[in-house]
Amino acid sequence: MSAGEELSRPIPPTAPRISVIVCTWNRPEMLQCALASVRDQDIDEMYEVLVIDDGSQIPVTETENAGMAVRIIRTPHRGVGAARFEGLAAARGELIAWCDDDDAWTRDHLRVLRDFVREHPAVDLVYGDSQWAEPGAASTSVAYSVTHDGSLLKDSPYIFASDVMHRAAAAREAGGFDASLKAFEDWDLWLRMSMRGMLRHIPITLGTHHWHQECVSSTDNWEARERVRAQHQARLERAGPAALHDLVVAELRPASYDPTTWEKPRREILCHAILRANQGYGSAARQLLLALEEIGVAVTIAPTRNQPVPGFERFYRPIDDWRRIAFYYDYLDRPSVFPAERIIHYTMAESTRVPQAEVEEINRAVSLLYVPCRQNVDVFQECGVRVPMRVLHHGVDPKAFPLLERARERDVFTFGTFGELSPRKGVDVLVRAFQDEFRPHEAVRLLMKTTASPQKWGALDPRIRVVGGFVDHNGLLDLLRQMDAFVMPSRGEGFGLCGLEAMATGLPLIATNWSGPADYLDPADSFPLNYRLVDAGGIEAHGMNFFGQWAEPDYHHLRHLLRWAYEHRDQAASCGAHAAERVHRDWTWRRAAEQMCSDLDDFARQWADAPGLKK
Repeated sequence: MSAGEELSRPIPPTAPRISVIVCTWNRPEMLQCALASVRDQDIDEMYEVLVIDDGSQIPVTETENAGMAVRIIRTPHRGVGAARFEGLAAARGELIAWCDDDDAWTRDHLRVLRDFVREHPAVDLVYGDSQWAEPGAASTSVAYSVTHDGSLLKDSPYIFASDVMHRAAAAREAGGFDASLKAFEDWDLWLRMSMRGMLRHIPITLGTHHWHQECVSSTDNWEARERVRAQHQARLERAGPAALHDLVVAELRPASYDPTTWEKPRREILCHAILRANQGYGSAARQLLLALEEIGVAVTIAPTRNQPVPGFERFYRPIDDWRRIAFYYDYLDRPSVFPAERIIHYTMAESTRVPQAEVEEINRAVSLLYVPCRQNVDVFQECGVRVPMRVLHHGVDPKAFPLLERARERDVFTFGTFGELSPRKGVDVLVRAFQDEFRPHEAVRLLMKTTASPQKWGALDPRIRVVGGFVDHNGLLDLLRQMDAFVMPSRGEGFGLCGLEAMATGLPLIATNWSGPADYLDPADSFPLNYRLVDAGGIEAHGMNFFGQWAEPDYHHLRHLLRWAYEHRDQAASCGAHAAERVHRDWTWRRAAEQMCSDLDDFARQWADAPGLKK
């Protein structure tokens, strides 16, 4: 592809170390705000600024950039992928930073990112956080702060170009930007770079993204998204199982189990688990590993392609012996990637159908299968799993989810829920029941927190508030403190951890009395919701299609329970307080860790007595 037309200007004899690239199209006022933030950087180093004008109707001119030397490259309008392609091709710096025309940087943006790259020469790309500004909003909020995780990046484009600084050579060696992509061109390149080098995150707010009708987060080009996802999946499959599952084992042959690695007081375990905090599997795995460590189990994270998770660095130790028990907790359901003889697999089902390939994988590779609820035992057995199975319930950390103080005389009664608001979560039934049960004059509202886009539900009703993006733990507690009752009318849950966490803070829980929640719902302090089993029909939710049967929450019963809680606030609050006491006493992660140790004590004795017996 030929380069765009560049305005003539002398090129300094010494190339700058940093190139700042601003891509723009028909946003002259926003562009000037972006350039002002670029011009105002507090950094003791020369940097060049390139503006890629992607065919604006009124072309960007030099006079608009008074006070700052800017190279302007004009191209026909071909889209953001082509604009970034041109910018990377024209950049002369060894480090590249991007500031899109609808974004703005803090004064220390370049300096913080530059210093991190300088101090970490093995890092190819670093990114910070940005706050989000919505039209008419009184304040801004940080919507995303996500530590780099290769598994998460495969599914979610959470690294925004304006938050990034990367090495120019690393981007070019990875193939640069795909000029044909009209969206997700940055995600595409970050994925390719992540297969070759290291990406890192700094949890510091270094800019502002402006939310508007045409910004990248308010529009979604599904064709481009699926194309990027499919191309990356194909690359991973060509690279082999280690890359596909982020577990680096280098074609090791399975090591025979050594019984002395699990004998009192010595208990050692290898672990491959998702550890990101903003995801169900990750949240559960983090707490379970900490609880195991607390009772004396030596946990070592198997080598992965991801950076050590902040707060868990001590678990990343060199592995000189694979003859220990291996613990696999990943929704990819490929425990056989572990080069170990004794593999413990923790997985779950949210409907009554388990894919046959998963069943065969379990029967072939797993010595003990953990599932999070009693209903899951029946499901896996009915689908053909023949290995030993145990229920290992999730739990809560009472310090992380304490009993929260709530105003007893609030003017508005607030029902709430949080999670990825998908069809599996039954949020459609919740919204319909709420709107049909309560009249506009009644002092009631519905607060929903989702990691997905809030747009689907945000304009339904002024009494419904939807909070999108990621929040930290304190932000989650603040949301729970605003609620008076928690509602979880799910069609299927492996466990339903958010319901247990909500109860731990003193909220009365209304939840479908099937699958995971059925194990911790107690009519004495919570509200089991009636249901009937129906054909899941291949419904898509959070990137999966569900088959077999799952629960259809009873719409009329849900209306009745919502009404009861609203009209009996004191009794509902009393139920929540009793639920919190029960959860803090009986449903802790320490209890789960102690059960796991007891189970493995029993199985380790069996394996030691019959070393040749696989299952």
